[in-house]
Amino acid sequence: AMHYDVGTHAAQKGIDLVICIGELSKETTKGVADGKGTVIHFDTKEGFFEKSKELLQKGDAVLVKASHGMAFAEIVDVLKG
Repeated sequence: AMHYDVGTHAAQKGIDLVICIGELSKETTKGVADGKGTVIHFDTKEGFFEKSKELLQKGDAVLVKASHGMAFAEIVDVLKG
């Protein structure tokens, strides 16, 4: 329920785009969509890495919320590049 609520909150606050990765983020994805926000879900971080340059531009503000199981540091490294 908390993941869903995070998604609806992001949509209500007008976040431009929420990108979710992995099985555990499916409830967040649903919450964003139900809140009429813009969301893209990737099953794997590798899928996100393939599309990240199309989705993000230099100067975008990015908040990364991930567990160590999702290799948080690797996600941040790719975003910095």
